[in-house]
Amino acid sequence: MNLSHISIELCPKPILRPTAVCFSRKRHYVDIGHFWIALDSPHEFQNKCRTCSCVSNVHMPIDYILEYRAINNPSNYRLNDINDMLHRIYFASAEFSHFLIHGACSTKDDQFMLGLMQMIRTEKNICAKKESNQMNMQLIRELEKVQHEYEQRMHEVASNQDRKTLAIIYDQIKIIRSYSEIREQMIAIEQGQKEIMKQHEVVL
Repeated sequence: MNLSHISIELCPKPILRPTAVCFSRKRHYVDIGHFWIALDSPHEFQNKCRTCSCVSNVHMPIDYILEYRAINNPSNYRLNDINDMLHRIYFASAEFSHFLIHGACSTKDDQFMLGLMQMIRTEKNICAKKESNQMNMQLIRELEKVQHEYEQRMHEVASNQDRKTLAIIYDQIKIIRSYSEIREQMIAIEQGQKEIMKQHEVVL
């Protein structure tokens, strides 16, 4: 298989009940297209984990399961398109986070940053365990660039005194949803949420 022609396809799957990933458990790694990926082991989680006895704070709730597949086909995106997409995602994510923390007051944590830092920790763990890890090392460097750009954007958003309305936030969501990879993940989230709501209706 020609490595220059390999892409890793993201395959989001809906979850059928409240689920979290336990980071205190040993994770399994798979080599997909010469890129090491840590597989998540979903645990059923409702107030506490029903799969393991680990404490709650080593669990991270997830909204869908992400599977991966190597395909012998280069990405349809050009590098400039990818960079443009990533910058739009950073911009929108900073807007979302600031709105949720300061506008809607629905959380005190920056969920984007928490997820990003967990990704960096995961990649560093992979590099510590696997010798052939050049692509993972490159990903760490790129993720650290993302962290820097995101922090800059958050500072700009915080300095902007204009309050973001729901209409502006929804416009940002539409922009992000226009990317097929993001849209598929959002559809998986919506499908999972509908299924969980149906189960709650049956219980009630």
